[in-house]
Amino acid sequence: MATGVVHYGATPMNDKTLLNFDDIPDWAWEIAERYDLIPLSESPYTGAMALVMDAAYDLRKLSGRVRSARPRAAMIAAHVRTLSPGPLNDPYRRRCVHTRGLILTGTPMSSLTERKARLIVHGDQPYNAEPPLDRLRASYRTAAKDFYVRSHGNLPDLDEATWRLTVDGGTGTALELSLSELQACFPETTVTATMQCAGNRRADMRAVAPVSGDPWDAGAIGTAEWTGVRLVDVLREAGVAERKGLHVAFESHDTVEGHPYGVSVPLAKAMAPETLLAYAMNGEALLPEHGFPVRAVVPGFAGVRSPKWLRRLSVQDHPSDNPIQAGDYKLYPADVTAETADPANGHTIDTMPLNAAICEPARGAILQPGGNQVRGYAVSGDRAIVRVDVSGNGGRSWVQAELEHEADAPFAWAFWSTNLDLCPGEHELAVRAWDEAGQTQPALPDETWNHKGYLCACWHRVRVNVT
Repeated sequence: MATGVVHYGATPMNDKTLLNFDDIPDWAWEIAERYDLIPLSESPYTGAMALVMDAAYDLRKLSGRVRSARPRAAMIAAHVRTLSPGPLNDPYRRRCVHTRGLILTGTPMSSLTERKARLIVHGDQPYNAEPPLDRLRASYRTAAKDFYVRSHGNLPDLDEATWRLTVDGGTGTALELSLSELQACFPETTVTATMQCAGNRRADMRAVAPVSGDPWDAGAIGTAEWTGVRLVDVLREAGVAERKGLHVAFESHDTVEGHPYGVSVPLAKAMAPETLLAYAMNGEALLPEHGFPVRAVVPGFAGVRSPKWLRRLSVQDHPSDNPIQAGDYKLYPADVTAETADPANGHTIDTMPLNAAICEPARGAILQPGGNQVRGYAVSGDRAIVRVDVSGNGGRSWVQAELEHEADAPFAWAFWSTNLDLCPGEHELAVRAWDEAGQTQPALPDETWNHKGYLCACWHRVRVNVT
């Protein structure tokens, strides 16, 4: 453990008291370890530790939750002035940024180019990418660098210091909030939730007949711990009261075919306790491609309803007339084509359907005879997963998988795993999930095929060879 002293500010003790590192209690060191602060024993100067008592007490009060302030920095904050700040090029100092009197310390963030190299990129302009499925299944909470990216236009380069969110409650009261005001004026909350593109698994529908859109495999999905403020708290501050027939329209900084990105959700969903204005993802500030500095998170709904890079939100008596809302993300019958589609007759995609996927083994994998582990995920927009069946023979027989799910995360996926005894030869693995309403998935993509390739939720099938 490092030794030395730091100055700290507003703490339960007197202001600007000198604090010996040896006086920091064990629970504070546990928080430091949990959030992967710089190795204290290797620090070349005492100021490298930005965890002091006021930050520690804040974190304890927040039950381990943290506030974000800038990207590329971890979420441990302290009002602190170091006695020995060290050179600017010092590897421990270069990750420190100063915002509103805070010092945040974290590990260097990879570049967008480096993060793209980790993903399967379907398009660069706009940028759309998904992770390999084995990496998606590696952790219940998907790392930000491995989280799928769905963009419709450009990636805005926004400055936290000048960013503002305009909130029009439709009552004559309008708010304009900076990030610091958003964080200071409303209670912080964290929700673990899965986000999924409406086009997830579109590649399976493409195998039936041509469809429009990127050929997503089963990786256009991810689960994260989202931290921010409840949208309902902001709406109430703007004078909004819940009434039937109202909608919250979002407008973002990204531009899509000459228009700002815009969507809407019913007011009832906007005022649900799980719906957030989020500024952190898995305890770190949002990456640029994931909506820095603030995005909406609308659990259970398609990812399109969780817009990034927010600029404005307004309460109105009709859905957004933005082209993304009014003309796209509509579900049509199989006999409707791109030429005959009328958005007025399409079903607006909000809640996501029951779905499941095999993440391991991969398609075309060569396996050994005998027991083989099969793993994946299952998800439903607003219902619990109660059972997952896995087949090694294309669905002629099934075994039930073991489920892993966090009880306090009703909008998050379930992980599943099982062992299949496979003899030599080619096998078609298949998976289907069941939800708490007793519903399961269609067997084939033909049954729900549509020209947009949306909401592919049939059994997920993976062919493997056992030799």
